[in-house]
Amino acid sequence: MSPEVLAQTLGFVSIEVVGEGTFKTVYKATDPDGDTRALKILKRSPSERDKRELDSMARCDHPSIVKIHGSGSIKSSAGEISYVLEDFVEGGSLRDLINTQGLLTPQECLEMLIQMAPVLDHMRDQMVVHRDIKPANILVKPGPHFILTDFGIARVLDMASLTKDFVNSGPGTAYFASPEQFNNDKQMIDWRSDQFNLGVCAYNSVYGSHPYAEGNEDIGVVLGRLSNRIGPSTTAVKRLQEDGLGAVVKLIEPWPFARYMEYDQLRGALEA
Repeated sequence: MSPEVLAQTLGFVSIEVVGEGTFKTVYKATDPDGDTRALKILKRSPSERDKRELDSMARCDHPSIVKIHGSGSIKSSAGEISYVLEDFVEGGSLRDLINTQGLLTPQECLEMLIQMAPVLDHMRDQMVVHRDIKPANILVKPGPHFILTDFGIARVLDMASLTKDFVNSGPGTAYFASPEQFNNDKQMIDWRSDQFNLGVCAYNSVYGSHPYAEGNEDIGVVLGRLSNRIGPSTTAVKRLQEDGLGAVVKLIEPWPFARYMEYDQLRGALEA
């Protein structure tokens, strides 16, 4: 279906492609009032994982989480086309920002962490674990205001897991995933897994590397250290402490019980 027909069918005056992925195409869609939405068109029939994504997003209502505005399907000559409507955030992702303007300063990183910490607490209350917090999934509005998006592999803790127990590694982006995700230790996955993702994201955004790396090591070596829960490198810990980001050290602990147990602890460490 052409963009023009798609726009007319859904009641938009215009749509333009802003992103293309393996499973979906993302459009910026403008309605007759001039309001914009992110229109995501799935390239396949909705899976249980897609339904879980919608459920997890619908549970969340936070200004720093992309809001879902509806979903459905339309008929075309190629069959049914499934779509999702979300907030459209001008400004691109944190990854885009780093690619164009360079790495964050420690102070800019701290501001990002202070904004993202309440998001983790909100998702915890809703029994949602994002599992894929990384620069590509944090949108940046002018301000800056950091907004979490893409709940495609979110885990809803009061629903049955979609990942088989016998799978060696669970869902996640390997570079940012927690050890419990990497090893498919499902019983350990909770909001502290998102803490780990956020901590690696923060470190990578400032230093351009992984906190478990000692020097310029191959990513395979880093992932081996991660899966074996060896812990962050001495270089990473020293950098974080010297640059006023000591709170991140606890975020990237290899065992969940060593991370922040309560949100007040996390907030207090960041504010300090």
